[in-house]
Parts: sequence; structure tokens; C-alpha cells
Amino acid sequence: MNIRSLAKKTLLMVEPFNVEPIEGYIRLSLNENPTLPPMVVKTAYEKAWEYVNRYTPLEILEEFKDEVSLYNNVSSHNIFVGPGADSILTYIADAFLWEGKVASMLRFTYPVYAEETIKRGAKVDFIPMDDTFSSKLEDIIDHAKEADVLFLCNPNNPTGNLVIFTLEEMEEVLKVSKGIVVVDEAYYEFSGFSVAPLVSKYDNLIVVRTFSKGFAMAGLRIGYAITSPEIVDILSRVSQPYVVSTTSMVVATEALRYSRYAYENARKLKDSLYKIKQTLMGMGLKVYPSVTNFLVVEAPAGTWKRLRRNRVLTRLIYADMENRKEVIRISAGDRISVGKFLKVFADIVLEDK
Repeated sequence: MNIRSLAKKTLLMVEPFNVEPIEGYIRLSLNENPTLPPMVVKTAYEKAWEYVNRYTPLEILEEFKDEVSLYNNVSSHNIFVGPGADSILTYIADAFLWEGKVASMLRFTYPVYAEETIKRGAKVDFIPMDDTFSSKLEDIIDHAKEADVLFLCNPNNPTGNLVIFTLEEMEEVLKVSKGIVVVDEAYYEFSGFSVAPLVSKYDNLIVVRTFSKGFAMAGLRIGYAITSPEIVDILSRVSQPYVVSTTSMVVATEALRYSRYAYENARKLKDSLYKIKQTLMGMGLKVYPSVTNFLVVEAPAGTWKRLRRNRVLTRLIYADMENRKEVIRISAGDRISVGKFLKVFADIVLEDK
């Protein structure tokens, strides 16, 4: 039997995600936080064991939403909880995208937006970016006028830069938008800038957050959205009950109570990235500005594959074979991993000269 012929055609238009190894590799490809959360958060993880035989109790959900509300200075009625930011993005696509709809996003941005749009038979519309990975506010505004869903990653992944710099700029976009505006703030703890204060004024705004980056809890898969009560209601109709584990919620609740560690980690990682940037620039390479836990470098063609052959994993953004160069994203890592990466990278660059 031809099983693929039975599958949804738009589903076959996207590639499945490949999970990357970690044993024996230097993994600087997933923008993970190399620092574990503090012991007080680990204690909460152990405490969660007493609920492992139960679906999440309402009290734990409400306690978590209360902490999220305090952290963001919004009402708990504006909080939707999901098993990671990616799942929330799929719920948004389920709720607001189908054949005939249009989703706009930056030309170089988090690929999940385009993938989830394509799966639902909707049209992907790219907002242009220049050779510094910047986009004009006027272009974003023009696309917002036509898009059923506008996806903005701010700071942007994989380029590391802010695309919206002020609440006033965000309001210019929201005032003309005809549909849903999604602002993915996965790297908020690094940039310190959020458009969440505008949720009370614009009921079509969804701010998506994760615990995977600043809070160093990627393995627990938990995230949330800050949005209007109407959108919370709609997303709750798309989501299945009890999809967020009790353990994740208990640990994330404690992490929010000690949120200063996320900002301390962010500062240390940005300091580490600065040193990497200086080293790469010392090799004569172009390094793009970043306000996140990763940076983007322009390297000789073939660098990404050669790094991988040396068991160093990074992310290839694009290859320009005509000019014999490629653009690579490098995540922050621990001191030993970064040292090994720089040695391998320097050898590759030296070979190319």
C-alpha cells in the first residue's frame, strides 16, 4: 500500500525534524542554555514526583499562571499555557490558518512559522530583509495589512537582531493589521524588550514565550502565551487537556520565583558570546550583531560541513556558492565546548586561506 498517497498532501511538503546527538559532539546548534537551573529549581523537580501518578491538578495550573502573571505584570486571564512555545505556534496555526489564508513572516526567521503555514494549506508571504538581516518597518506594516497571521520573532531567530525596537513601532503594525499578530519572544530574557504591555490594548496580539532559553529548561517543554481572553479561549479549544506535564509546571513555577538566575545566565552567556565574536572577527570574518544567546558569522563555503565532520554541530542559515561563503549560526556554550569549537573553526579558516 502506498501510505504516502493516503497522507495529507500539504504535510508531505515539509521535511521531518531530525533530532541531533549530544554524546561525543559539541552541540552549538540549538540555542540551548549550557547552564543548569539552580538547586532550588531542582528541589521543585524532586517535589513534583508526588504528582507523577496524576493528571495536572487545577491548583497547580492556577499557581503557575499566577506566577506567570506576576512575572509579566498581566492578568492570569491573559495567560495560555502549552507544552513548549512550538506547540503554541501549532495551536495558533490550527486556529487561524487554512487554505486561502495568508501568513507573513521575515525572509530569514524561525522555520516553524512557514512549516505550520504550509501544513494547513495556507500561503507563506515573506517580508524582505537586506544583507544585514534587517527589515524596514514600512515593509512589516505593508504585510500586516494583508496577512491573516503575521509572525514576528523578536529578537529574530536565526539572525539574533531585534526587528521591532519600541512599543510605538509595534503599535504602528497593530493599528493596520487585519489579522492575528504573533510576536515570538523566546529570547526575551536576553533582549529585555517585550511588547506584552500592548496585549491589554490590542486583542489580536499574541506574545509567545518559552522556558527553554533564559530559564535553561528546554528538556521540560513548557511555554506560554500572553494574549486577550478571547484568544485564550480559542487556543483552549484547539489544545488537548493535560498536555503540559505536572512536573514541568511545578518546576517552571519555582523557576519564576527565582527568575533572577535567568537574567544572570543571560548576562554571562552574552559576555561569552562577545569573546567568541572578538575571536572570529580577529580571523577576519564578518560577525552580525546579536542580542541573544547565539551569533551569526559569515564563513568560507563548506565550513558548516567541515565543522560537522569534526563533530561540532552548528546551524547553517544559507550558503552562497557563487561568492564561496555561507552564513552560520553558533549558540553559546560552556567554556570547554567553546574552546574546542574555536580551535576547529580556526583550523578550517586557516586551511581555506
